[in-house]
Amino acid sequence: MHKVVGFHKAKAIRAKATDGVVREFRRQDISSVERLIRETIECDPLIDSLQRARLLEYTNVERINNTMQSGYFVVYVEDNDEVSGFAGIAGTTVIYMFVKPEKQRYGIGSMLLNCLEDHGVQNQGVQDGTIIYRVFSTQLAVPFYQYHGYAEHQRVFHHGLGVPVCRVEMSKVVC
Repeated sequence: MHKVVGFHKAKAIRAKATDGVVREFRRQDISSVERLIRETIECDPLIDSLQRARLLEYTNVERINNTMQSGYFVVYVEDNDEVSGFAGIAGTTVIYMFVKPEKQRYGIGSMLLNCLEDHGVQNQGVQDGTIIYRVFSTQLAVPFYQYHGYAEHQRVFHHGLGVPVCRVEMSKVVC
């Protein structure tokens, strides 16, 4: 059974393949997280070779550390201390969500997303009983977010890396 550490209302769910724990990110996780992000980018079939090269060039420890100056980040760690999932939220915007390709569809991403949403509810202050979560998803991850109640608003081509990368703007209202 998975354990969720440090969260009051998060639900633990059984994954099909491994046991592990969701916990807050620690600085010593950074190299494992960088490898995880790179591995996930390399396996995305909807990213062409030029986009993949630019994303991999952009993905490094320094940039990840800079992004992590504000926000809340969690990792999924298996019993062997291997980081198999990583997620982060800034305010109510999900800014990172990566699960090792061979570990996808086992509930790890769902556990991470639930922890981020719980953190948002506990720390962002609910205005009029409503929180709107936002995510800019890759095309490949759209079904995952739809399964969790997110609705697609628009597809935007982001040119910040010098090549157009499609990002899907989605949101979810929590009352």
